[in-house]
Amino acid sequence: MTHCIILTILAVPSLLDAEVQTTSQQIRVLSPTPAMLDELTQVDLILSREPADSLPNAKQIRQAAADLRPKLEQMMQRAAAFNDKLQGGGQIQVISDHNERVTKLKKEWQAIRVQTVVALRRFRLQLPALMMEKAVSMLDSGDFETEEIDGVPATKCNLFVQSFARLLYGYRGLDGQLANQMVASFRKNPEDWSKLYDSKEPTEMAKAMSEAAEAAKRGELVLVAWENQSELGTDGKYHGHIAVVLPEPLINSDVWGMDLPRMAQAGKQSFPKTGSKPNDYKLSQGFEKAHQSEMVIYSLKVLK
Repeated sequence: MTHCIILTILAVPSLLDAEVQTTSQQIRVLSPTPAMLDELTQVDLILSREPADSLPNAKQIRQAAADLRPKLEQMMQRAAAFNDKLQGGGQIQVISDHNERVTKLKKEWQAIRVQTVVALRRFRLQLPALMMEKAVSMLDSGDFETEEIDGVPATKCNLFVQSFARLLYGYRGLDGQLANQMVASFRKNPEDWSKLYDSKEPTEMAKAMSEAAEAAKRGELVLVAWENQSELGTDGKYHGHIAVVLPEPLINSDVWGMDLPRMAQAGKQSFPKTGSKPNDYKLSQGFEKAHQSEMVIYSLKVLK
């Protein structure tokens, strides 16, 4: 993997900018975010599991994460202690020193993220926090919005999934394929894909939905698709749909009558985007219950 790929998939969560009123001016107080602490937990958890725990530097990265946590927590507490009662020029220097320390800790945190991402990609795994973050940034970009081709609306669910798999997992096996073709690839390539649910050999769907969410939480690439063989499009073709399962808790759907994963998709509705709420990106928002008889869920196999 090249360094340029790493840079395209990394983004640092925003630091909290709180303004403190002094006698002469306002000054921003920087603070680590809870999301940064959550990600350190993910780093420790995912590097403690097989096969990632076999990495020579797994323990080193986990130790660095453990050492950084109390430092970030301390800076969060200090930032919270600054308030509008702090007066005088002397406080400006105190806050400035604090901000400098937070900036250095942020760089340490980012270094741990980079090391973890590089380590995990060789196994086809990813940091769950980065999966969500990248999905939002990709869909915010507008690159996967629906457009008209010869007067027919064309969605880009396949292009989004291909880009997501390529950027975060280094997997190109779905490039150039439509949704229905991707389903065929899942079945034809058992060395790459594990079946969680397939309408051709149906099992308990509710259990498969739960397993899909859990696999995503482990940093695996999990895809859910509708293999459309029943609804002819206005262009005389059968167009399916495909989406990425997100590493988020299940959410109940009254329409489906079961708990469903949250997901990322491009389509007539593209989500999640900045400002989305959990109800805005559950599976039932992208797939109709009537399509259950043609749905599949597959996960990209982790390399050993």
